[in-house]
Amino acid sequence: MEELLLIKNFLKKKHFDLKIRCNDILFILSMTKTGSTSIASSIRESDFNGIIFHDHIFSYSEPKMTLNKKWKIQLLHKRAIKKGKPMKIISSIRYPIDRNISAFFHGFQYYCPEFEIENLEIEKLISLFKSRYPHHKHDEWLSNNILAETGINIYDTPLENESYSLVRHENFELLTLKIDLANELISKILDQFLNLEGIFVKNHNKSSNKKYKQLYYNFKSKIKFPVSFINTINKSKFCEHFFSKEFLEKKKDEYLA
Repeated sequence: MEELLLIKNFLKKKHFDLKIRCNDILFILSMTKTGSTSIASSIRESDFNGIIFHDHIFSYSEPKMTLNKKWKIQLLHKRAIKKGKPMKIISSIRYPIDRNISAFFHGFQYYCPEFEIENLEIEKLISLFKSRYPHHKHDEWLSNNILAETGINIYDTPLENESYSLVRHENFELLTLKIDLANELISKILDQFLNLEGIFVKNHNKSSNKKYKQLYYNFKSKIKFPVSFINTINKSKFCEHFFSKEFLEKKKDEYLA
């Protein structure tokens, strides 16, 4: 039985490597809860005929990565980084506090394994979010997963129309876009990037569609932060690059205690 499993895993890896070698590679690489599932699903429903890989990590040295995911990332590294096969990457961007709240609800059992989310009062949930969630992941994610793996420093390229940026470096072509754009505009940007027509982006995996929908809305309406915390977020290199001053001021007003 063990030998059969080894053969099965070997054939699975060979098949995946063959797909990488023989097809165009599109890697949808973003932080969690940034609309990347909607982008991946919409492209899969289009006429794109390459291989689509969707993940939130590009470094296979990540300690929390599962073995099944790790060998796929290793093969992508082998073909794209070591052997120079062209790879298109799409990375979606979302305002950090909004993203963090969605990610906290989505991964609640990871951050608070001793609690059941539906049994908690809003005040307790807010306290747990503030004390347990890593609020500044956006600062390091681009560095660890884009710059370190592709050599692309996103901050070197200004956004087009405050919406997206396109960078070509060696064998990588990186599209970075803000997910707060209208779906019609995102669809148009994706069509241009992939040389397609007819991509139609629609929302998938939204926190507001989950079983905790009402709890999520109540949480969003009640959570507030001190001005020092919001300023730290808004004055980060990440926010100053991707968001306008007007947008950041609106977010400040939304979350200010």
